[in-house]
Amino acid sequence: MSKKKKNRSSVPSEPVAVPPASSATRRWLAPAICGALALAVFLVFGQTLGHKFVNIDDPPYICENPMVQRGLSLPGTAWAFTAFHSSNWHPITWLSHMVDCQLYGLRPWGHHLTNVLLHAANAVLLFLVFRRMTGALWPSAFVAMVFAVH
Repeated sequence: MSKKKKNRSSVPSEPVAVPPASSATRRWLAPAICGALALAVFLVFGQTLGHKFVNIDDPPYICENPMVQRGLSLPGTAWAFTAFHSSNWHPITWLSHMVDCQLYGLRPWGHHLTNVLLHAANAVLLFLVFRRMTGALWPSAFVAMVFAVH
């Protein structure tokens, strides 16, 4: 008399299809990732709002630079496109510092806030560009998050 063993395995013999995420979930996923990236930047770098200027290049670029301290102006813009510092030509940096001085004066928190906002925007932009180029949502989110908190 032979006994047949019953298949008591809990693993189904055919693959189970996982239902795709609803369109509402997919619609909010990318904006949620963008928000998480911006939040991560603020959590990591927001503490700089309480810091002072750095003694590496902030004195010659901002604190000791009367052209930058005057804020954004036509003569300042012309100067930004013709001035060199440490053998570098970077007019966008000069213009950004001028706008910061116009908005915040010589209060370091404002200058740091601008940097945090620019970094958050770049992290989000990196995610959106990689997602568009590759179509891969989670790998793009991972790369952007590593950049955001590096």
